[in-house]
Amino acid sequence: MLAADLNPQYVGLWPVAKRAWVEIARVEPVLVLVAERHKVPPALATDPTVVVFEPEPSLHTAFQAQCIRLLYPALLDAPGAVITSDIDMVPMSPRYFHRPLARIDGRHFVCYRDDTLPLGELPICYNAALPATWASVFGVADLGGIRARLRRWAEGVDYDGARGGAGWTTDQRQLHDILLDRGRSHRDVWILDDYYTGYRRLERAYVEKWKSISDDARRGIESGAFSDFHLLAADSEHAALNERIVEAAIAAQSLPLRRTR
Repeated sequence: MLAADLNPQYVGLWPVAKRAWVEIARVEPVLVLVAERHKVPPALATDPTVVVFEPEPSLHTAFQAQCIRLLYPALLDAPGAVITSDIDMVPMSPRYFHRPLARIDGRHFVCYRDDTLPLGELPICYNAALPATWASVFGVADLGGIRARLRRWAEGVDYDGARGGAGWTTDQRQLHDILLDRGRSHRDVWILDDYYTGYRRLERAYVEKWKSISDDARRGIESGAFSDFHLLAADSEHAALNERIVEAAIAAQSLPLRRTR
C-alpha cells in the first residue's frame, strides 16, 4: 500500500510504481490519495486502485500521506498481507518481498528492516501483515479511528512538509514505539535484518550520475541481486530512466534464476 498527496514529484510516480508492483512483485497495489475529491485529476479519480482520503483540514497533507500508511491497511479487504512502501520505491525482485513472509506465522507483523532502530525509528519500507493484524496493532477499525489517530500523532509535532525536515520521520517513530510495545506484550512482531532478507537497493544517486543503466546495474537487475529501486523524482530531467529500469526488472522475471549470494 502506497500513499501520496497531490505533490507532482510523488504522485506523478504512481503509474510506474503501480506497474512495478503488479508485474515484478506480483502484488496488487493500492494508492491512498490524500486530497480533496474535487481536486483529484481525472486519471486518478477513475483508477479503481486509488482510494481518495479527504484530508483533515488542520494537518499538512504530506504528514497525513506518510502516517496513513500505518493506519489504512486495517481497512483494506485483502486476502493476504498488506505491504507498506513509499511511492518512490519499487520492487526489483519478488523474492525479497515474498520469501521472508513464507517462514513466519501469517498472523504476525513483519518489519523487513532494522537499520534505523538506533534512531528510535523503523522504516515504512517495508512492513507486512494481514488487515486484521494492522487493525489490532494500531487500534483502528474505521475512518473515524484513522482521523482521530492522525490528529493524535500530530499533537506537539512541528511539521514543515520538507523532506528530511521537522517532523518528517513522525511515521517511523510511531511505528518504532508501537511495534516494540506490541512485541513485548504479544510476541507476534518480527523485525528482520538486511542479511536475513537479502536487502540490496539500487540507489537513484548512481543512476542519476550515470544517466543510464550501467552494465553492472543491468547485470544486477537480471540476476535478481537488487531488492528495490529508489525512483527518480517524477519531475527529474532523467525520470524516463525509471521506466527503463522497471522494464529491465520485468524482463528479468522471465530469465533463469541465478544465485546472487
